[in-house]
Amino acid sequence: MEYLGNKLDLIFKLIGEDVSGSMVELKKVEQLDSKNVEKYKLNKLKNLMEFACDNSVFYGSLFGDELANGVDPQEILSQMKPIDKQVIRENFEDMICEKAPGGWRCTSGTSGSPFVFPKDKRALSYMDGMMFSVYQWHGIDPCDRQARLWGRAVGRVAGFSQKMKDFVLGRKRLSVFAMNDVSCREYFYALKKIKPRYFYCYPNAIYQFALSLERQGLNGRDLGVPIAICTGEVLFPHCREKIEESFGCKVVNEYGSSENGIIGFECEFGRMHILPTVIVQIINPDAGGFGKIAITELNSRSLPFINYTNGDVGRLDMGRCCCGKPFDVLEIKDARVDSYIKCQDGTIVYDAILAYIFSGKVAQFRAIQERIDLITIKVVPNGAFGVDLQDSISLKIKSYLGDNVSIIFDIVDKIPHEKSGKLRYFIPMN
Repeated sequence: MEYLGNKLDLIFKLIGEDVSGSMVELKKVEQLDSKNVEKYKLNKLKNLMEFACDNSVFYGSLFGDELANGVDPQEILSQMKPIDKQVIRENFEDMICEKAPGGWRCTSGTSGSPFVFPKDKRALSYMDGMMFSVYQWHGIDPCDRQARLWGRAVGRVAGFSQKMKDFVLGRKRLSVFAMNDVSCREYFYALKKIKPRYFYCYPNAIYQFALSLERQGLNGRDLGVPIAICTGEVLFPHCREKIEESFGCKVVNEYGSSENGIIGFECEFGRMHILPTVIVQIINPDAGGFGKIAITELNSRSLPFINYTNGDVGRLDMGRCCCGKPFDVLEIKDARVDSYIKCQDGTIVYDAILAYIFSGKVAQFRAIQERIDLITIKVVPNGAFGVDLQDSISLKIKSYLGDNVSIIFDIVDKIPHEKSGKLRYFIPMN
């Protein structure tokens, strides 16, 4: 069965990716029941662990003896100490599998320093195949035009490569490095001409796009874009509501990473399904079931990601969804593990609370915890931001952090994004 279309299929084959083959396999997996999906994933896990033991000094020493002695791979995984970026950096040469060379990729570094790693063609084929497959859950085909609110490559070669990729894949890009009313207005009229099928965007980027259109008296619904896929940062409820209201579209949340591709994707009922290209474990869950998310990417070979933690927190829901898909459900908490506000009494508070407090009150903000008793908040006003509103916000923040914390507001014209284009709402204390 043809999923990509001849043009895309040829392009991917020219760069060494068998995306069509991956899609055929993954579509078959989607038709299995949950028990057989589990068998499929465990067989993939066994193959991954055997390859890693044979080709990686690090993994061979970690669980090679257990695997050779017939210990079940699932049991090995459940007992294995998680790895993270720091572990990979410290053991990089011993973790690389030379039999599966890959091109270099890099994370954005939003939750820390950027992380450079290799990715082989096999892994990329499955990552892209999985992406196109889940987009079809919502009626999006691989050749459909995309409105992309994202970063822009820096440098002549990277910029040219990105333009070519955007052209081939039918993407119209609005750079989040230079979003203002003028660029948003120009983008609005460009989208009216090309009529994209969907938005692909950072939640905050499309939220700011919606606010800009409102300020200029432009109706986002006139674009007729039925779907917005939000990814790359937390999708807060107020952002989802604003996007749906402004564009009259359905918002779909995607959970993934540069390291592992799409990990989870929302179905038509708004539940985040764990995809068959990964195994997700929850490390040290609390009483509510929430703990660190650990990911095993089943098709990675050049650098196997086995029981890899990325700093996110979530819990598993083993119950079946109304959509009938045979995949488990993942609930993600609105923060990363290292994104906490520290209080003097030892309490830690999720930084997401700031987004809720500021919802609808300002255009943008960034909170910086300078000391345990001092938080500076840069604010781009959305209208008046007088003393009364500042006092009201301060009182609300203190109700969570304690009365002894000082809140200082710094009113600015613009808050710079990260190099990736993301906007960090909170910078924790060192």
